[in-house]
Amino acid sequence: MITVSRNFRFITAGVLSDRKRVTIFNAIRHVINIYIGKEHDMKAVYFTELNGPIHTILADNEFVSLREDIEEFGIEVNITAKEEHVPEVERQNHVIKERARAIIQTLCLEKCVLDLSITLFFG
Repeated sequence: MITVSRNFRFITAGVLSDRKRVTIFNAIRHVINIYIGKEHDMKAVYFTELNGPIHTILADNEFVSLREDIEEFGIEVNITAKEEHVPEVERQNHVIKERARAIIQTLCLEKCVLDLSITLFFG
């Protein structure tokens, strides 16, 4: 799951073990806690456009089932239309893939493959 702040381009990325409702909600709760600070409980702050770091979440159709849970915390949830995506997040997906490919290209893969083969066979 990737999140992007529109105001200051803060990006979070995490791997979800599955796409179940509980897993996605826990990931969103984790991101919200990052924005408000670890010392706060999510229920302790009521977010609005004036007093909170998060007032709106733009999401695709996977988040429809979470709308009510997230709105309980005062965060508005806007779901995109079917077959559409949030442009900022899609762009960040491309940036992350591009950076990962660049890092992989700079690695000495022949040595890594040899080391990995030796470890697998003899380690």
